[in-house]
This record gives sequence, C-alpha cells and structure tokens, in this order.
Amino acid sequence: MASTPFRRLLHWGPLSVFGIIKLITWAMVHLLGMWWPPHSSLAAALHAALFLTLAGSTLYFFLQSLLEGPGFVPLGWKPENEEDTHNLQFCTVCNGFKAPRSHHCRKCGYCVKKMDHHCPWINCCVGHNNHGYFTLFLISAVLGCFHASVRDTEQIKKVRRALWAGHARRGFEQMLITALTGQQSRSCFDSVPDPPIRKLWIETTGRIDWIPTKCSTICSQHFDDENYITTKSGKKNLRPGAYPHKYIVMCSSSSLPCTSDTVTKTASTNDITQGASNAEGKTCQNMPNVDDHKPTPSTPRRIKSINPRSIQAQELTRRMVTKKSGGKCKQKYSPALRTFALTLHYYSPKAYDYIRRTFDTCLPERRTLRKWYEKIGGDPGFTKESFEALKQKSKNTNFTIIAGLAIDEMAIRRRIEYDGEKLVGHVDIGTGVEGDHVLEAKEALVFLVTSINCNFKVPVGYFLVDGITGSQRSDLILQCLELIHETGIRIISLTFDGCAANIAMVKCLGCSIEDRRITFNHPVTKDPILVLTICMYHAINRVWYVHNGTGREPMIYLTLTTLLLTLLAIGMAVGVVLAVGVLLYLQLRGIFRNQTTIEDWIVEKAQGRREEQGLPEFVFPYNLGWRNNVQLILQGSKFDGIKWPLREGCGEYDLTREQQAQKQDKRVRSRQYRAVSAYSGRWLPASRPRAACAAPCTDEPRLPLQPGDLIRATRQRKHWLFGEKLVGDGENTRGPRGWFPRDAAVPCDYLHKPKPD
Repeated sequence: MASTPFRRLLHWGPLSVFGIIKLITWAMVHLLGMWWPPHSSLAAALHAALFLTLAGSTLYFFLQSLLEGPGFVPLGWKPENEEDTHNLQFCTVCNGFKAPRSHHCRKCGYCVKKMDHHCPWINCCVGHNNHGYFTLFLISAVLGCFHASVRDTEQIKKVRRALWAGHARRGFEQMLITALTGQQSRSCFDSVPDPPIRKLWIETTGRIDWIPTKCSTICSQHFDDENYITTKSGKKNLRPGAYPHKYIVMCSSSSLPCTSDTVTKTASTNDITQGASNAEGKTCQNMPNVDDHKPTPSTPRRIKSINPRSIQAQELTRRMVTKKSGGKCKQKYSPALRTFALTLHYYSPKAYDYIRRTFDTCLPERRTLRKWYEKIGGDPGFTKESFEALKQKSKNTNFTIIAGLAIDEMAIRRRIEYDGEKLVGHVDIGTGVEGDHVLEAKEALVFLVTSINCNFKVPVGYFLVDGITGSQRSDLILQCLELIHETGIRIISLTFDGCAANIAMVKCLGCSIEDRRITFNHPVTKDPILVLTICMYHAINRVWYVHNGTGREPMIYLTLTTLLLTLLAIGMAVGVVLAVGVLLYLQLRGIFRNQTTIEDWIVEKAQGRREEQGLPEFVFPYNLGWRNNVQLILQGSKFDGIKWPLREGCGEYDLTREQQAQKQDKRVRSRQYRAVSAYSGRWLPASRPRAACAAPCTDEPRLPLQPGDLIRATRQRKHWLFGEKLVGDGENTRGPRGWFPRDAAVPCDYLHKPKPD
C-alpha cells in the first residue's frame, strides 16, 4: 500500500514517467537549439515557449494527480441514516460501508471515492480528487508529445532524403572539391548503365579493359545539359541512351615506377584546382569533345603498368635465376624489396603467398616479416617511421598527394605493467617522463593520415592521456601538420568527433562551428584547412546538404549516442500519442457522461440483465448533461465525494441497488467447489504444467487452497477458476478471492442457493 504521497513516488511507474518526460524534453530542446534557436526570431521563441509550456504543464499535472491522490472513504464509514445501510455494500477490509460510486482497491488498500481505475503510472487510483488533474495531464502529454514527434521527425526526414540522394562518399568528395576550389559544386554522379550503352561509357573513359560494377559512377560534368531531364521538383535525371561526351582525367595512386609511353601524365593538384575554379565549380577537367576525337582501341590506356626494369622486378628475377641455377641468394633484402613485401602482405596475405610461390620462394617467410614489424618503434608520440614512409611515398609519386588528418580517442584499460625495461601504462605524451607521480592513462589519442587521391591510411602517432584540454590538442595538431608538411604531403582537412574537448580545440585553432568559420590556416603554408566535425547525422545527411542545401541550413550535430536517444525519444513520443490518446478519449467520454470506467461496466451489465428479466431500462442517475458534467469536474472541490447531484427522477441509491442485484444474480449462477488437493498460490504452479502454461494474464491474486476448502466459483476458464473462499461456520460467509487451478477442486453435488433477504 502506497497511501502517503511521497511513498507513491518510489515506484517504477512514476519513475518511468519522469524518465520519458526528461528524454523527450531533452531531445526536443537539443534539436531545437540547433535547428530553430529561440533567439533567432520571435516565431522561434514562441515555438520554444509553446513546447516548454506543454512539457512543464505535463510534469505539473502529473505530480498533482499523484500527490493529491484519488480521495479515500474514511475507515468505518456508514451513512447517517441507519436504514440506508441495506442499500450499501459492506467492505470487510475497511470495516465500513462503501459510499455511492466508491469501490475498494486492493492495491491502494482503501475504498476510493468515484473510482475510475488504478493507474500504475501514478501508482494510485484515479478518483474524485485527482480526476481533473489526471485528465489535464493526459491532454498536456498528448499535445506535447505530438508537437515533439512532429518537430523531431523533421530532422530525421533528411536521413531518408540522403539515402535517396546517393552514397555518403559522394557527398564527401563534393565537400573536398568545395574545400579545394572555394566554390559550391552542384555536380552529381550517374551510375553506369547496362549494355549496349555501357560500351560507349567504357570507351569514353579510355579504359578498354575496365569492367564497371554496380557501384561504379561517372561525374555529371562529363555530360552536356541536353542529356538531362529536369523534373518539376528541380531534380535532374539522365536521359535514356545518353553517354559521356567529355574524356575523363585519371589520377594514378600507385607509387611503382611506370613507363612513359603507356601513361598519360596527370595534372598536378594546383592545375586541378585552377581548372575546377575556372569551370565554375566543376569537379573534373574537361578533355576535347568526343566528336572531335572518338575513342578507338588504339587510344592510350590511362593506367599504370609495372616497369620490368624496376628494382623490385630486377631483384626478384635475379634471386629466382640464382636459385634455379643452384646458387645461393643473399640473405639481406634490399629496402625496396622489403617495402614491397611488407606492403603486399599488409594488403593481402593470400596474394603474398601466391607471389612467393610464383617466384620460387624468393620473398621472405612470414616470420621474417614479423621481425621487420617488430623493429618499428611503438612508443607513444609521433612515430618517426611513419613520417619516413610518407616521405618515401611522396617522393615516389609523380603528383602531389592530398590527404586528410583525423584524430580520435580510444578507451584503454587502466593498467600498469613492466615490459622488462620500464613501466608502461602511465600518461605519456612522448616526453619519456615516468614514475608513480604520473597518472594512469585511460585513453589513447590517435593521429591518422588518410589519402584522398591515393589509397592508404597511416597512423602517424598516438599519446596515452587521461583527459586533455583543447589547447593541448591544438598544439599537437599544429606539430603534426608541420611534420607532415616535411614529407611533401598536403593536408586539406581535419576530422574529429563532436566532443566538448574537440570543440574547444577548434576555437583554439581560430575556428567557430557556430559562426560557420570552418577553416584555419596551415602553420607553414598558410593554406586553409577544412574542419570536418563528423557525427552520425552529418555522415548520413551531407549528400542532402550538398545537393539540396542553400548554405543557410542549420548545423545539426548528432553523435551515434544522441542519434539513438533521439530515435528512442521519437518512438516514445509517438507511442505516448497513440496509447495515451486512446486513454484520453475514454476519459473525455467518461467526463462528458459523468460515468467512470467501472460504472460503464455496471451499466452495460444492467442493460443485459434487465432485458433478460423483462425489467424497465436502467437509467444512470448521475448523468446531468455534458455541460453540467464538465462543470462537476471543474468544481470537484465543492463536493465531498460521498453525496452527488442526481438526475431528475432518480434516487441516491439506484446504482448501489443495481450493483447488489448483479452480485446476487452472480451468486445464483455461481457453482460451489470443494478443494481436493493443496494449492500454494503460485502464479505458475510447476506441479500442474497445463495450468502453468495457460495462466490468466491478469494481476488478480491467486487463492491458496487446502483439501476440504469450499469455494464459490463465479468465473471459469479451461484450466483455471475464479472464486471466493467460504470460511466460518456458515457456507455463505465470504473470504478471500482469487484464481486457482481447476484440477485442484471438484464441484459439489448442489448449486449454491442465494441467501434470502
């Protein structure tokens, strides 16, 4: 029993409601602050005020309905006129008579005035005192959740638009083109069609032996405007049978030497940038028109081939010839061959085994490769070997490598270990300081270089930290950019997640996400570097921003956690609108008729009973018309919950007499049983598997039995019976009620006859 107001709060129902209100309010305020900030306009302020008012009123009316309580009939109550007691039912628990329209709630433990139902969400009944507050709580909850679900769904709608717009990678390429050219690109990518048009597309690329996949696309800048059909919504669709009219410049990403007669020289990064800028945001350089120079099979292929005179090929051939002739190869491998072996084994161990078998085991074994890996330094800080590898890669590439820098934190286990030389596990930023005074590290801050026009990712350093400020992060970023600049690689973007420390780091670098200053100058070249704050929302929606955005859209940041919480909040808001909306309809219908849910059931049974027995139709005595009924709810404090205004021609105890008649009729139709086996009162009796599998789905109690007990059964199911135990000297003395298995009792030889008045 939770009779006191504060004890009602300590229950799963009220606590769950608090959590739902908090989650939905948080999701709405979080998105509202980015999507339509209240300080941006008067309409935005009114919009925010409306939602906060609904959220506040929902919480207020919820607390009022919980703390006010339904109102209980005083213990031992009886009417002023002793003669009226025969019109009322007696409650053995409260040791008093039930007032008109009141019912006993076994969960609250009291007789409740004008009881409607017991609500687990407020952990008490809905009755005379809190019926109005409960209805206002439902109205506020439905309106607030409807408002939140509609507005929050507007943000998630862009997910669907982005999925229809294309892959996120295409949007990322567009953002990089915008960063390089300084202009917004409106190009899109068209998928390669089926034969025979596919053949013309392949010939235009100059790659005769190229076999496109389902995901292969070609930039729209290689098509003329006449090749597109513009829909009413402004979307451009490629005409059937269209093919590219402009050649495609291929950028090579291989660092292996190549022959000059088979490779078309690629333009440098500056040329690409200049050409794109002159083309008003076009993403690719244009080659001569196809009508002036049609592709033929003799057209030079714009792909690279391995030079047979390269160092790797020469050394492999020399080792294989020496081994075939019975000679002995040198155990020491050249740096070029070591690089080739490590790179090939990294990308494909199966390919490495195949090459090794083909060249008669001239490549080293895997255990040798493991030794080479072990010689790379792995201490915290910037890795010297990584920068040397990048420098060698840039030197062997005949074009400027463009890359992006990404930083992220990875959680690690707090643990101090001794590796034979020193203790590891403390905070280490590459200074070599160690000792017990240094904190244990809980995260590893990793720096990763990802190439854009080549195919590699290289971690260039990591630091063991236990929380690091934004200024410290910015200093490490600048140091890393300087080291990368020495390798000859150009960094154009900085990628990180949207945690608070990274936002502070951006401000230290001179950027501001709120003011859309998303670039900062390189510490050496002073070139602008684009800041990409990667979050789940933008990762999905950046294509929509590029293709359909105007540049004035709000910046919405949702990490994976906040996206999942937002989706959960939207689901809860929609669920509240549907489920609570149905409950609100029932409550409003009951208010307009001044009829509770229990009284609906009583009136329905009264109509059937009187029609069966040929009696006059039952008239509900408390329906005064919808206007007066609503006024009774608004002026509920003027009534004590015992005496109620009556309809003209009706008596004060008409409803209670009907209840007594229905109970009397139920006793007549009931059947008496005698227990033949003991039943402990468990909800799922293991000794009775059939009854356990077909247990009633209700919170009504179970009735423990002992052999010889008499029970009056009023409801029955296939494997269960519901009834009341007959205790005392007479068989009509009522006892506890509940469900019990059917096979635990057998019917007596006679029907129970009702007690005469």
